[in-house]
Amino acid sequence: MSAIFGLFDRNGLPVDATVISSMEQVFTKWPHDSRSGWCEGEVGLGHVSLWNTPESKNEVLPKVHGANGERLVITADVRLDNREELACRLQINDPLSAITDSDVILLAYRKWGENCPRELLGDFAFVIWDELEEKIFCARDHVGIRSFYYRLDEAGFSFASHVHGVAAAVKNSLSICKDAVYLYLKEGELYSSELTFYEGIKKLPPASIMTIREGNLDLRTYWRLEDVPPIEENTVQAYTNTLKQLLEKAVECRLRTDYSVASHLSGGLDSSAISAMAAKILSQRGESLSTYNWCPAPGEGEQTADPEWALAAAMAKQAGTTHRSVELNSEKFLSILEDIDVSTSDTSDLWYEFEVRKAVASEGQRTLLSGWGGDQLISNYGNYSLIDMFLHGHARELLGGIWNALGGKKRKLRKLLGLVYRGIISPCLDHLRSKLMRPDSDHHQNFAAYTYVGVAREIDDTPPIPWNRAVLSVRDDQLTQYNCGHLQNRLDSWAAAAYSTGIDYRFPLLDKRIIEYAISLPPQCYWHNGQIRFLFREAISGIVPPAILSSPMIMEVRRVRKLLDIEMGAIKLWFQQQSSSGLVGEGQSSYIDFAALAGDMEMAVTADSSQQDMVSHRFDCMIKSMFLSSLESNFQ
Repeated sequence: MSAIFGLFDRNGLPVDATVISSMEQVFTKWPHDSRSGWCEGEVGLGHVSLWNTPESKNEVLPKVHGANGERLVITADVRLDNREELACRLQINDPLSAITDSDVILLAYRKWGENCPRELLGDFAFVIWDELEEKIFCARDHVGIRSFYYRLDEAGFSFASHVHGVAAAVKNSLSICKDAVYLYLKEGELYSSELTFYEGIKKLPPASIMTIREGNLDLRTYWRLEDVPPIEENTVQAYTNTLKQLLEKAVECRLRTDYSVASHLSGGLDSSAISAMAAKILSQRGESLSTYNWCPAPGEGEQTADPEWALAAAMAKQAGTTHRSVELNSEKFLSILEDIDVSTSDTSDLWYEFEVRKAVASEGQRTLLSGWGGDQLISNYGNYSLIDMFLHGHARELLGGIWNALGGKKRKLRKLLGLVYRGIISPCLDHLRSKLMRPDSDHHQNFAAYTYVGVAREIDDTPPIPWNRAVLSVRDDQLTQYNCGHLQNRLDSWAAAAYSTGIDYRFPLLDKRIIEYAISLPPQCYWHNGQIRFLFREAISGIVPPAILSSPMIMEVRRVRKLLDIEMGAIKLWFQQQSSSGLVGEGQSSYIDFAALAGDMEMAVTADSSQQDMVSHRFDCMIKSMFLSSLESNFQ
């Protein structure tokens, strides 16, 4: 994963090379292989490269293409997955090994202009200076795997792969974004496709293109998941074959690298399928896969009490991977808490991923495969399948599925009533309730416990994120989860954090082809004869061990309890240190009531593990407040 950055003066004045240098320094403090820049007149573009694909080693960016007067200059962070197809359509005759991904994008732009991102498949963020049209053209991939931040005002336009890159270009004129603060304290994270904590610095949304000229801005969406039509195959086997082929392609194209590869492996369906397929492909090349588990390795006699570790170990043994866990303790979590910067979408959620990144980087691995996004889309649990089939003309599949789900179970009437209530009546009641509630009614307790009264009112008035309680179909559930911001927040957070370790996250289950297929499937592909995640299980049958294939949702009791104990120990120590040394930003915050915060921190320090569930939300409120006050201090 490389970094891009640059400036465009909308008044036609020469860009300041020292500002470009300041932006570059944000990225050169992290692992990189090369850096370069191009400045001419009102435009300056830069690139800090971290090699990964074989072709990236031949890539020198920014790159100038064409004759004077009609030159195109590109800087890009990109991995294209349909290079062969594009080479044919663009009539590229040179060996593909000699063609970089940015070369392909330039030729695509020459052929299709601003429509070229629609033809690309993969992860990308790029900027092109079009000399003839005197415009800057920007694009971000369909799902938003690659990050793109920017700031635009009457004087100019600045952009970068990391929010700190843009911040370096504006320096003294930075202020905190109130709307971002209110949303953060409303939801617990900044679930937004555009907002950042910096006033005036925005994210280019996924599947968006942006054109900037001296006089105007044009921001457009070039693809929407909502526009994918439903499909129907004749047989279950037809669905299964299609999905299996898509999964294999999605994994294989993400193994285009000159470096060793790592993968998450939790023992669940998503990570197991990805690890199994990747290990097989790499083995055929004479290479191996390393897998990593968030779960600490169990001690003597603990294996059977820990289904997550046991299933992951079984998968690793079958696939022949080198399986590792990470060491987790309160001291490590405390160190993470002290360093978190929420301006980069950093979060204490899934904090153990920090340790995985360190472990992967220490092994010289630059690619980390993840199953993130599967639960929301292709391996969706099908919670709305029954009501979907009931309302949309699949009565035969619904009745047959319920009958087969009951099978030989005793107390069939009780089981039947439970299925009907959970699968049909309850979603209808939720839907009706949502229609009767005010549009801005909150869906959960917010995180504003330690804010001033006026701030709390503003947070209450902030519209909540539209979660999925009002839907009546699997498709609408998938679209809600895709669009609500949770998925994108994780992508942004991990992308920003990965720069410091030189890791390139790759998400096979967020391949555009797979998510389009997921959204087009009928509900019986997600719930069939009582089996959840039905089609995904069928597609990976024979690839993962039977114990994983037949396993219900893993509750991970041991892992969760152990992590909660670690977290509580670290948080109490952190609160103790903060209370004794003085809270960061105390007396200077526009949002946080430090008197109330300090009082409850004293209570938190004395809480024992039996009170953990009772105080967990209060702990979260304290943590969010402290993260925010630390952020505020950076603006003072």
